[in-house]
Amino acid sequence: LSPGTVNTDSQGRAISTYRSTSSISDKDGVQVTARITRQDSSTDEASISLTVAGRALTLILGTGNTIAAPNETVYDMPWSVLVTDANGNASTNQPVQLSVLPLEFYKGTYSYNGDLWVTNVSQSCQTNHADPVNGTEIANPASAPTSVSTDASGSVEFDIRYPKGECSWVRVRLTATSNVEGFTSSNSREFILPCLSADLTNEDVRPPGGTESPYNPTACN
Repeated sequence: LSPGTVNTDSQGRAISTYRSTSSISDKDGVQVTARITRQDSSTDEASISLTVAGRALTLILGTGNTIAAPNETVYDMPWSVLVTDANGNASTNQPVQLSVLPLEFYKGTYSYNGDLWVTNVSQSCQTNHADPVNGTEIANPASAPTSVSTDASGSVEFDIRYPKGECSWVRVRLTATSNVEGFTSSNSREFILPCLSADLTNEDVRPPGGTESPYNPTACN
Protein backbone atom coordinates (compact mmCIF):
# COMPACT_ATOMS: atom_id res chain seq x y z
CA LEU A 1 0.00 0.00 0.00
CA SER A 2 1.32 3.41 -0.91
CA PRO A 3 1.18 5.59 1.04
CA GLY A 4 0.80 3.56 4.20
CA THR A 5 -0.56 6.55 6.15
CA VAL A 6 -2.70 9.27 4.64
CA ASN A 7 -4.82 12.17 5.91
CA THR A 8 -8.41 12.70 4.82
CA ASP A 9 -9.15 15.48 2.34
CA SER A 10 -11.90 18.13 2.49
CA GLN A 11 -14.47 15.47 1.52
CA GLY A 12 -13.37 13.04 4.22
CA ARG A 13 -11.60 10.70 1.78
CA ALA A 14 -8.24 9.03 2.35
CA ILE A 15 -6.77 7.42 -0.79
CA SER A 16 -4.03 4.80 -0.93
CA THR A 17 -3.04 2.45 -3.77
CA TYR A 18 -2.60 -1.32 -3.47
CA ARG A 19 -0.12 -2.85 -5.92
CA SER A 20 0.14 -6.64 -6.04
CA THR A 21 3.02 -8.86 -7.04
CA SER A 22 2.70 -11.21 -10.02
CA SER A 23 1.67 -14.08 -7.73
CA ILE A 24 -1.92 -15.34 -7.80
CA SER A 25 -3.72 -15.27 -4.45
CA ASP A 26 -6.46 -17.50 -3.08
CA LYS A 27 -10.02 -16.23 -3.43
CA ASP A 28 -10.34 -13.28 -1.03
CA GLY A 29 -6.76 -14.07 -0.04
CA VAL A 30 -5.63 -10.45 0.38
CA GLN A 31 -7.08 -8.36 3.21
CA VAL A 32 -6.71 -4.58 3.26
CA THR A 33 -7.51 -2.84 6.55
CA ALA A 34 -7.99 0.89 7.16
CA ARG A 35 -7.63 2.12 10.75
CA ILE A 36 -8.34 5.60 12.06
CA THR A 37 -7.06 6.98 15.36
CA ARG A 38 -9.00 9.95 16.71
CA GLN A 39 -7.69 12.79 18.82
CA ASP A 40 -9.17 11.15 21.95
CA SER A 41 -7.07 8.02 21.12
CA SER A 42 -10.15 5.95 20.21
CA THR A 43 -9.83 3.85 17.08
CA ASP A 44 -12.04 2.34 14.42
CA GLU A 45 -11.28 0.13 11.44
CA ALA A 46 -12.79 -1.60 8.40
CA SER A 47 -11.45 -4.29 6.08
CA ILE A 48 -12.00 -5.54 2.55
CA SER A 49 -10.85 -8.78 0.94
CA LEU A 50 -9.29 -8.87 -2.54
CA THR A 51 -8.37 -11.59 -5.00
CA VAL A 52 -5.25 -11.24 -7.15
CA ALA A 53 -5.84 -13.00 -10.47
CA GLY A 54 -4.43 -12.95 -13.97
CA ARG A 55 -7.73 -12.98 -15.85
CA ALA A 56 -11.05 -11.65 -14.58
CA LEU A 57 -14.67 -12.07 -15.49
CA THR A 58 -17.31 -9.45 -14.82
CA LEU A 59 -20.72 -10.68 -13.66
CA ILE A 60 -23.74 -8.37 -13.69
CA LEU A 61 -26.99 -9.43 -12.04
CA GLY A 62 -30.28 -7.83 -13.01
CA THR A 63 -34.03 -8.19 -12.61
CA GLY A 64 -37.19 -6.42 -13.77
CA ASN A 65 -40.20 -4.99 -11.95
CA THR A 66 -42.56 -7.96 -12.24
CA ILE A 67 -42.82 -11.41 -10.71
CA ALA A 68 -44.93 -14.40 -11.72
CA ALA A 69 -47.27 -16.68 -9.80
CA PRO A 70 -47.10 -20.07 -11.59
CA ASN A 71 -49.55 -21.55 -9.07
CA GLU A 72 -51.47 -20.65 -5.93
CA THR A 73 -48.59 -21.16 -3.50
CA VAL A 74 -45.31 -19.87 -5.01
CA TYR A 75 -43.78 -16.88 -6.78
CA ASP A 76 -41.10 -16.88 -9.48
CA MET A 77 -38.84 -13.80 -9.57
CA PRO A 78 -36.98 -13.53 -12.91
CA TRP A 79 -33.27 -12.65 -12.95
CA SER A 80 -30.50 -12.61 -15.49
CA VAL A 81 -26.71 -12.63 -15.27
CA LEU A 82 -24.39 -11.16 -17.91
CA VAL A 83 -20.80 -12.42 -18.02
CA THR A 84 -18.02 -10.60 -19.88
CA ASP A 85 -14.24 -10.94 -19.94
CA ALA A 86 -11.65 -8.28 -19.11
CA ASN A 87 -12.13 -6.71 -22.56
CA GLY A 88 -15.90 -6.47 -22.25
CA ASN A 89 -16.55 -9.35 -24.66
CA ALA A 90 -19.37 -11.81 -24.01
CA SER A 91 -18.23 -14.98 -22.27
CA THR A 92 -20.20 -17.72 -24.03
CA ASN A 93 -21.01 -21.16 -22.61
CA GLN A 94 -19.64 -19.99 -19.28
CA PRO A 95 -20.89 -21.94 -16.23
CA VAL A 96 -22.25 -19.74 -13.43
CA GLN A 97 -22.95 -21.04 -9.94
CA LEU A 98 -25.89 -19.49 -8.08
CA SER A 99 -26.89 -19.29 -4.43
CA VAL A 100 -29.63 -17.42 -2.57
CA LEU A 101 -29.36 -17.19 1.22
CA PRO A 102 -31.49 -15.44 3.88
CA LEU A 103 -29.82 -12.52 5.66
CA GLU A 104 -32.63 -11.05 7.75
CA PHE A 105 -36.22 -11.88 8.67
CA TYR A 106 -38.95 -9.68 10.04
CA LYS A 107 -41.68 -10.11 12.62
CA GLY A 108 -44.88 -8.12 12.42
CA THR A 109 -48.33 -7.88 10.86
CA TYR A 110 -50.08 -6.55 7.77
CA SER A 111 -52.61 -3.73 7.91
CA TYR A 112 -54.75 -2.24 5.15
CA ASN A 113 -54.08 1.46 4.50
CA GLY A 114 -57.04 2.06 2.18
CA ASP A 115 -55.16 1.11 -0.97
CA LEU A 116 -53.16 -2.02 -0.16
CA TRP A 117 -51.88 -4.28 2.57
CA VAL A 118 -48.63 -2.93 4.11
CA THR A 119 -46.28 -4.53 6.62
CA ASN A 120 -45.82 -3.24 10.16
CA VAL A 121 -42.46 -4.63 11.29
CA SER A 122 -42.14 -5.12 15.03
CA GLN A 123 -38.68 -6.72 15.01
CA SER A 124 -35.92 -7.50 12.51
CA CYS A 125 -33.53 -10.40 13.13
CA GLN A 126 -30.26 -11.29 11.43
CA THR A 127 -29.71 -14.86 10.30
CA ASN A 128 -26.57 -16.94 10.72
CA HIS A 129 -25.68 -16.14 7.10
CA ALA A 130 -25.37 -12.44 7.99
CA ASP A 131 -23.92 -12.97 11.48
CA PRO A 132 -22.42 -16.48 11.93
CA VAL A 133 -21.89 -15.90 15.67
CA ASN A 134 -25.07 -14.18 16.81
CA GLY A 135 -27.48 -14.77 13.92
CA THR A 136 -30.57 -16.97 14.05
CA GLU A 137 -30.67 -20.11 11.92
CA ILE A 138 -33.77 -20.40 9.72
CA ALA A 139 -34.72 -22.60 6.79
CA ASN A 140 -33.82 -21.17 3.39
CA PRO A 141 -37.04 -19.55 2.07
CA ALA A 142 -36.01 -19.32 -1.60
CA SER A 143 -34.26 -21.43 -4.22
CA ALA A 144 -32.34 -20.83 -7.44
CA PRO A 145 -30.75 -23.21 -9.96
CA THR A 146 -27.44 -24.54 -8.69
CA SER A 147 -25.68 -23.83 -11.99
CA VAL A 148 -26.54 -22.22 -15.33
CA SER A 149 -24.55 -21.54 -18.54
CA THR A 150 -24.44 -18.37 -20.61
CA ASP A 151 -25.68 -18.23 -24.20
CA ALA A 152 -24.00 -16.66 -27.25
CA SER A 153 -24.60 -13.17 -25.83
CA GLY A 154 -22.90 -14.05 -22.54
CA SER A 155 -26.16 -13.95 -20.57
CA VAL A 156 -28.58 -16.41 -19.04
CA GLU A 157 -32.01 -16.04 -17.43
CA PHE A 158 -33.26 -17.91 -14.38
CA ASP A 159 -35.96 -17.71 -11.71
CA ILE A 160 -35.81 -17.48 -7.93
CA ARG A 161 -38.75 -19.44 -6.49
CA TYR A 162 -40.20 -18.94 -3.02
CA PRO A 163 -43.50 -19.60 -1.18
CA LYS A 164 -45.94 -16.70 -1.36
CA GLY A 165 -46.14 -16.52 2.42
CA GLU A 166 -42.44 -15.55 2.60
CA CYS A 167 -42.87 -12.35 0.60
CA SER A 168 -42.23 -9.09 2.50
CA TRP A 169 -40.76 -10.92 5.49
CA VAL A 170 -37.23 -12.00 4.40
CA ARG A 171 -34.19 -10.18 2.99
CA VAL A 172 -31.94 -12.46 0.93
CA ARG A 173 -28.61 -12.31 -0.90
CA LEU A 174 -28.36 -13.69 -4.45
CA THR A 175 -24.79 -14.53 -5.47
CA ALA A 176 -23.49 -15.51 -8.91
CA THR A 177 -19.99 -17.01 -9.12
CA SER A 178 -17.95 -18.12 -12.12
CA ASN A 179 -14.47 -19.55 -12.64
CA VAL A 180 -12.10 -19.26 -15.57
CA GLU A 181 -8.58 -20.65 -15.70
CA GLY A 182 -8.66 -21.16 -11.95
CA PHE A 183 -9.72 -17.57 -11.18
CA THR A 184 -13.04 -16.83 -9.48
CA SER A 185 -15.34 -13.83 -10.02
CA SER A 186 -18.64 -13.16 -8.29
CA ASN A 187 -21.37 -10.58 -7.80
CA SER A 188 -24.23 -10.33 -5.30
CA ARG A 189 -27.54 -8.51 -4.90
CA GLU A 190 -29.55 -8.15 -1.70
CA PHE A 191 -33.33 -7.61 -1.65
CA ILE A 192 -36.53 -8.36 0.24
CA LEU A 193 -38.59 -11.11 -1.35
CA PRO A 194 -41.43 -9.20 -3.08
CA CYS A 195 -45.15 -9.88 -3.23
CA LEU A 196 -47.22 -9.64 -6.39
CA SER A 197 -48.97 -6.25 -6.16
CA ALA A 198 -52.29 -7.77 -7.19
CA ASP A 199 -52.17 -9.93 -4.04
CA LEU A 200 -52.05 -6.87 -1.78
CA THR A 201 -54.75 -4.57 -3.14
CA ASN A 202 -58.01 -6.24 -2.05
CA GLU A 203 -59.03 -5.55 1.54
CA ASP A 204 -61.38 -8.53 1.47
CA VAL A 205 -58.59 -10.95 0.51
CA ARG A 206 -55.86 -11.56 3.06
CA PRO A 207 -52.20 -11.08 1.97
CA PRO A 208 -50.19 -14.18 1.00
CA GLY A 209 -49.70 -16.32 4.08
CA GLY A 210 -52.16 -14.30 6.17
CA THR A 211 -51.93 -11.05 8.12
CA GLU A 212 -49.04 -12.12 10.39
CA SER A 213 -45.39 -12.77 9.61
CA PRO A 214 -44.56 -16.49 9.51
CA TYR A 215 -41.57 -15.62 11.74
CA ASN A 216 -43.54 -14.20 14.67
CA PRO A 217 -43.04 -17.46 16.66
CA THR A 218 -39.32 -17.65 15.78
CA ALA A 219 -36.93 -16.78 18.60
CA CYS A 220 -34.54 -14.00 17.61
CA ASN A 221 -30.99 -14.26 18.93
